Amino acid sequence: MTWAARSRAVEVVNRTAQSYGSGCLIAPGLVLTARHVAQPGTGRIQVRDLEGGDFAEALTIWDQPSGDITLLRIEHRTFGEAVPVVRFGELVGTDPAHRPRCTTTGFPRSMRRRAGTAGAYIDDAKTVDGYVTPGTGARSQRYALEIGRALPADVADWQGMSGAGLFCEGVLVGVIASVPTRLQGLLLAIPVVNLLSDDGFVRAVAEHTGMRPQLLPADLQPLLAGAPEPRLSSTYLLDPRAQVVSLTGMTHLISRIERWCHSRDGLDVAAVTGLGGTGKSRLVTEILKRLAHPPQAQPKTPPAQPWAGGFLAEHPRHTDYRMLASAHRPLLIAVDFAETRRSQILDLARAVAESREGGPAIRILLLARRHASWWPQLRRELRILHAGFVEQSFSVRPHDVWDVENPTDVYETAKSSFVERIRQLQQAGHGDSTWKQIGAADIPCVFGDDTSSSSHTTPVIYRHISALADVLTCVNPEAVRRDHPLQVLLATEEDYLRRVAEALLPPQTFDAPLIRSLVTAQYLAGAGDIAQARAVVTAAFDAHHHGFGAAAPPDKRLLASWVNVLATAYPATDHSHWGAIGEPLAAVLLGEVESDSGHTFVEDFLTHEALIAEQHHHALQAIARTATEQPHTTASAHRAVAAAPERLLDPALKAVTALKPDHARLWLRLLHEALLQTVAPSRSDQETRTWGLDILARARRFAVEAEDELAVQIDVLLAGGDALSDSNSQGAPHDQLLEVPRAAVEINLKAGPARRAVVAVTATLHLAITVIVTLVAALEAAPAEQWIWLLVPATPGTHLTVAALYTRSRFSVNPLTVSAPLLAVLLLVVSGTHVSHSHPPPGFLPAWLMWSVLTSVGLYNLTLAAHLWFGPSKQPPRAGVAASRTRKWHTARSPFTPSNRGKDAHGLSSFDSGVTATRPETRNRKALHTVLTRSLRKSRSQRLR
Repeated sequence: MTWAARSRAVEVVNRTAQSYGSGCLIAPGLVLTARHVAQPGTGRIQVRDLEGGDFAEALTIWDQPSGDITLLRIEHRTFGEAVPVVRFGELVGTDPAHRPRCTTTGFPRSMRRRAGTAGAYIDDAKTVDGYVTPGTGARSQRYALEIGRALPADVADWQGMSGAGLFCEGVLVGVIASVPTRLQGLLLAIPVVNLLSDDGFVRAVAEHTGMRPQLLPADLQPLLAGAPEPRLSSTYLLDPRAQVVSLTGMTHLISRIERWCHSRDGLDVAAVTGLGGTGKSRLVTEILKRLAHPPQAQPKTPPAQPWAGGFLAEHPRHTDYRMLASAHRPLLIAVDFAETRRSQILDLARAVAESREGGPAIRILLLARRHASWWPQLRRELRILHAGFVEQSFSVRPHDVWDVENPTDVYETAKSSFVERIRQLQQAGHGDSTWKQIGAADIPCVFGDDTSSSSHTTPVIYRHISALADVLTCVNPEAVRRDHPLQVLLATEEDYLRRVAEALLPPQTFDAPLIRSLVTAQYLAGAGDIAQARAVVTAAFDAHHHGFGAAAPPDKRLLASWVNVLATAYPATDHSHWGAIGEPLAAVLLGEVESDSGHTFVEDFLTHEALIAEQHHHALQAIARTATEQPHTTASAHRAVAAAPERLLDPALKAVTALKPDHARLWLRLLHEALLQTVAPSRSDQETRTWGLDILARARRFAVEAEDELAVQIDVLLAGGDALSDSNSQGAPHDQLLEVPRAAVEINLKAGPARRAVVAVTATLHLAITVIVTLVAALEAAPAEQWIWLLVPATPGTHLTVAALYTRSRFSVNPLTVSAPLLAVLLLVVSGTHVSHSHPPPGFLPAWLMWSVLTSVGLYNLTLAAHLWFGPSKQPPRAGVAASRTRKWHTARSPFTPSNRGKDAHGLSSFDSGVTATRPETRNRKALHTVLTRSLRKSRSQRLR
């Protein structure tokens, strides 16, 4: 925070007007300062940075006399070139216990001192820390920075601090404007929220930085993830939080979510689900923008209160979520990939619910690709925590974006938006001379032809990728000569990486294949701090050099340079050490790196000793999301889990909870097969292998029996439990859930129509014989044997009870399940033996033995018929369904597939994101299983040799 204020502090001088003060460098060559300091229009304005040196001439590009603020542009192009674009924010918290420290750096008169013997003076800098107390200066719309120490003796000694930037959590929240004459230790600052409501200021900043300024809740930044920094790369241009392309359609869905936000509930949680690439994150950014700038109220109607919020960071700086409850603005907090962040969501809801006492509304919006396996149970737990009604859920469908525009219009709009943003980025100093200046009208529609005629069920990301590929092919033709839009985007990304790497690496050390492996590892594992970043680079280096013997470890200076390259190319948007290449490019790169390594990179990387458990979890989640399009990568991940189950089985099981139910079952089955084919070299390894097989067997049973609660059941299983209770325990806390006995048997039989008919007829005959035999035995009973009449209802009833027990796919082996079939057989044998006294059976076979055999066979057919007709397999397979079952891991075909383009798309895309370009052999579940099985067998044979 102090570094942000010091690195951006500049002196501002107008010698003609005899004015002097401070300024804030908000971007390279762009200075924000107080108007009474710069005095625009009265003479030359000069600016000098903190390091001193010569003054640079500055021009006024925006001025607001009523607000005492002005924006200057430095003529010298290299002025402040190392400073990134500043983030703008406001203070929303009111709790004194959570007041964040604010910092400003300026050049006050009290710091002026004589230098040397020549009589020259130096205006030195002073950094001031303090707190902004809510409420002070509210009527004049000023922040009051209270300083508790190192105060000047006279108010006049503060002269020169005007124009300095006021920072909170590294975010610019205000500009120092004045000092109260009768209140010592107080500086008044102009909130930047007043500037962002001025269209002229917003346009000026966007024109010179390449990014439209956004307002952030500054004091909540330790908990939130920010927008990506502008850069000339495919990842940035496709990032929905960069807001390059305006949101199209979804008007009805936006209205529904806004009505939910404005409901009278104080706290509430809702889910937004939809395939990847349909615009969920972009939808949230649009809603946040609308809530932050509500429309003007009607006359005699109080104005609507602006909202604040953002995306919850996956790695927050701290987890004191109670500070959210003290905000004086309504809050909308979005949680991306919510299906994988269940514990964090519960912590957030619990803290806010316990700390909130009235005040503005708080809304938590959970974004996920589906909600079947995690949302029902999470909703019950949120209600227990009193996190609201938790009744709403919204679905984003691919055709929701077409309620205003057709696919061709969306493509043209996206193309124009990309051209304009690229122009702004070039003007802001990004890119190099190889990038051409070109208009949207001059760009031919090449890849867009594939999307213009496709159906409205295709995610909108297709149109954006096609539009960006056409734009990049024209503006950077030397680097992107490719036949597939994803490959065009990836080529641009590699060109961006090359420029970053060549600027930061020592001469003659750039290695393009190694950089590709490093970026892939960065995407897979992530890094919360510098130590984890070093571990990722070390593991990626060793995995990249697999097969070349014991490679020498990289030089420490070169290792640090690689870490610096990755952090510079993909800066973190939350509080981790770095970010990552965006999907769907990451899926393409992952598949290519895995293929180039001979299908060993993922396995070697995951089993590396340097990685920690959190990185294993992150990597397996990423692989699971691309499992359908990357079968070889999935096979490598399963081999890695089988090789190190004690470290990788836990995250591999948790990764399942983000998949569709049928995908989860397939993932678990293939994991089970991989572990079965692993040879344990020692007794301890054999014990670990046995433990892993037991865990996987139970997880597979849970995936079949209670797929709606798979996430909770996996957590309990890994914590040492056996299972969760039935529906009677829904909504109970984890420590109150009952356990299913260990001796649980799984039954899930399949049968064709002919067998079902034969079994049904046999079961019906058995029931008829049971009723007739018991009734005849009762009618022929002697007066002393009238108790036989009790067998008339008891015998058929017992047989039907046994059949009902077996309609479930899971039953427990206990005294009831063992004794019930024996009792059913015994009752019918007693009735049959009694009938045989008057009607002896033919031959010499004893009556009791004959009736025992007939009863056992009939009871077996009855239970089998009940399971087939009323159990999990009650739907008989139709003709052709057996083949269709193998296609459940097949996503919707993309217009970029080779069959549409006539080119090889490398068969890579993001899981369920719509960016699908699959090879023919991976287009169904059967082929996926075949590929994985062969890979596992090959791995096993290599290990045995």
